[in-house]
Amino acid sequence: MPTFSNFNFPPAKLNKPPKIEVKENLRDKTEPVREQAKNPMERDTVKSSRLLVEALRRKFNAVSQIPRPAKESEREKLLVAKDSIERRRKLASEILTA
Repeated sequence: MPTFSNFNFPPAKLNKPPKIEVKENLRDKTEPVREQAKNPMERDTVKSSRLLVEALRRKFNAVSQIPRPAKESEREKLLVAKDSIERRRKLASEILTA
């Protein structure tokens, strides 16, 4: 029967997330393509695609800030609240005039 004292196990590492290595950044990836492109049209394509992405990002941010119309359920809640406020005002005015 072998004993476990003669085995060398590395110490257990608990609660450590695995290391994830990022090998290349996307922005860094486009730079050499632009510099290495011999054809000026290819350089323009890379530049225009980057400008297009920026323009789309600006447009999306602008669109996301436009207030959207209230949904039907929100409208119904607002109408119910408005009706109850009007009823309370009528009751208060009747009590005050009586």
